[in-house]
Amino acid sequence: MARRICEYILCLLATLCWLLPLAVLVLLIQCCRRRPWLERERVVANLSGGEMTVWYLSSSWPLVRWAPLLLWVLAGKMSLCGWGLRKPGEALPAIASGAAPRPAIFSPWLLHQSTRMGVADRESVEAAFCASQSLRGDLSLLLRSLFALLFFSPLVAPQLSERLELFGIPFANSTQAEATAVIVGAAASGARGLRAVFFVNPHCFNLDNAREDYRAALLQADRIYPDGSGVVLACRMLNTPLKENVNGTDLFPRLCRSAQEQGRSLYLLGGKPGIAERVKERMTGEFPGLKIVGTQHGYFNFEEDSARVIAAVNAAQPDILLVAFGVPLQELWLIEHRDELRVPVRLAVGGLFDFYSGAIRRAPLWLREMGLEWVFRLMLEPRRMFRRYVIGNPKFLLAVWRYGRRLERSGGNAAG
Repeated sequence: MARRICEYILCLLATLCWLLPLAVLVLLIQCCRRRPWLERERVVANLSGGEMTVWYLSSSWPLVRWAPLLLWVLAGKMSLCGWGLRKPGEALPAIASGAAPRPAIFSPWLLHQSTRMGVADRESVEAAFCASQSLRGDLSLLLRSLFALLFFSPLVAPQLSERLELFGIPFANSTQAEATAVIVGAAASGARGLRAVFFVNPHCFNLDNAREDYRAALLQADRIYPDGSGVVLACRMLNTPLKENVNGTDLFPRLCRSAQEQGRSLYLLGGKPGIAERVKERMTGEFPGLKIVGTQHGYFNFEEDSARVIAAVNAAQPDILLVAFGVPLQELWLIEHRDELRVPVRLAVGGLFDFYSGAIRRAPLWLREMGLEWVFRLMLEPRRMFRRYVIGNPKFLLAVWRYGRRLERSGGNAAG
């Protein structure tokens, strides 16, 4: 009862202060354009599969488009938080009878999808939330969703390009599951087509614009994946929807699980002395049977000892090599020695070992859900990360805006 009363009060205030002014504004704008100002859609009304029609404002911004749904909440036909709206025929979450009977405007899956987090299937995510739903949980989800939707938007494009491009650097537009399948598949087949797999975040693009040697290394990569909420936001600014944020830290457990299941082996190269060994101990504990055939720290003389390290890696005969020297050293090293290494798949993974060894804490989930993992890193290492984030992030977004303007003038786009 307390949840419903709080929900009703919030919706009433939002209707008066948000929906009514927006409706007038959208009506005026669309009338000037001679376009409809409302759109309707048929959706699932309850867990029994009943249907109803809802209306949206004609806008691409979610918080504007969904504003009329507040009226359905006030009418008792929807909730603010719970399991999300679905079109007829789409799978429904398995929720106990009597719990969360109505669809909701905001759901945890919608939040994760907006910031392109790679999560489990929609039904299990929403069912888990509804099973322990509370007023506090609803308010938390509401605040996180409102913040995230100021900058990000749900994935709605029916068809997505498999290849995107930013500042002339091409990268794959894929999910974490797809990336895992490609990487482990290449390792299993023994193919030599993934000898340089890189991940790029805003800092990498800033560095790419400043260093010709790093840019040349990126252009020689066999595959590049987008890493970080900044790249997700950049793709939204360029109207080229990104499937998922395929960062190495989230991808690593998937990679280990798949390697375990398919009998593929890993070699961990990089980090401070002892770090790679701690990662090996943790991951082989979490995935019994996972083969990590060797480890080597990254604090060696690259001019004098690279040949020795490469010989040790080749002797171990891993299927996948993970190199964690940091950007841009790891990319430059992999390109320089790509013909000497005898490993089917090689990934440059940055600070991944630090996270999985416990040397550096990772941001809590609620911050990652809002695309604010970088804030946590800044709090942990303010001196080291100040230039990268406080100066680098605005610099990156300004460069993306200018890049988009150039594309508009030339009639191009960022889709490959």
